[in-house]
Amino acid sequence: MMHLRDVPFPADLVPPPGLADTVLDTARWRRRTRAVAIAAAVAVTAALAVPALLLRGPGTPMDPGAPAPGAPGGGPQVAHVYTREERSSILDPALGKYRELPFTVVLSPDLTRAAVNDNGRLGLADRAALLDRGRDAVEWVDVPAGNGPSWSPDGTAVLWTSIEKDPTVHFTAHRVDVADRHVTNTPVPLDLLGATVGWAADSRRYLVLVRGTQTDNTVEPGPLQYLSPDGTPGARLDGTGGSVEGATCYSPSRRYVLTDASTIMSAQPHASPVYDAMSGKVVATVPPRSTPVGWYDETTVAVLGRGADRNAVIELLDITTGAVSRSVRLPGSADVTAVQLGPSAGLTGAAAELSF
Repeated sequence: MMHLRDVPFPADLVPPPGLADTVLDTARWRRRTRAVAIAAAVAVTAALAVPALLLRGPGTPMDPGAPAPGAPGGGPQVAHVYTREERSSILDPALGKYRELPFTVVLSPDLTRAAVNDNGRLGLADRAALLDRGRDAVEWVDVPAGNGPSWSPDGTAVLWTSIEKDPTVHFTAHRVDVADRHVTNTPVPLDLLGATVGWAADSRRYLVLVRGTQTDNTVEPGPLQYLSPDGTPGARLDGTGGSVEGATCYSPSRRYVLTDASTIMSAQPHASPVYDAMSGKVVATVPPRSTPVGWYDETTVAVLGRGADRNAVIELLDITTGAVSRSVRLPGSADVTAVQLGPSAGLTGAAAELSF
């Protein structure tokens, strides 16, 4: 497979020096850290009483294909997966202990299935089988080496991205339908920026970060843009965006979209916007240098941080006030780079004691 640094750019789109290495470095960093997900877990009322900050006029629907808001989950959460470097540890619910595996793992929205990235190779497995048999439980998927994976909001498909030899495209997005392993390939045009492609709320289209202004060594982010499976660009969201990855970028109602601008290689750190998916308007931001990892409830997001002892923590950030309401220490040590949270309902014994 040709490396990004070797891909020729069209004459009318000459990148700044070091762009290829910058994007590759971002992709490698993201692959280490983006086994991150958070399942929505705190009950809210059926009316979803969202503070006024999040209820600015929606205007014309930006995402008419989005599903109707679903009922959020409820109750305390637990770290189902945490990752250090290229190895993930999965919680065994029966034992209340973690099993370390020699690859990164992202669990499905219902936490029963796993998508793995083994040094750029995509695999799928049942969570219980993975805990029982490890690598022997993985079914490898026939797609090019690449980055990801991320689960669709409805849990039916996994998205994977690869660098292609075709000089007219930057990346190819590979949608893998879990039920039958059917693969849909979507070219990502060269004027779009990002080593990964995110899901739209309808689990059909994608959201991609558009190339912004260029400087000598960096590319500033542009807006987010919808991309159809056939490669046709769609509507753009307002303002400067960030990457959108996985089902847990969406709030429990799927009304709001959390983006991550923390890994964008630019001269100045960027805040990560929170969008109203129906209007495409920014309704809140996560401070620069914070790494968003998902939603805790409809108005609270979780970010990956470090405690006073340098150990990894999850900070719960109220996006209506900007205040951190809680800081929870994670399993492992200071080199934890990613965590996946989910409901602790049904857990007993030592596993239940890990919940918060």
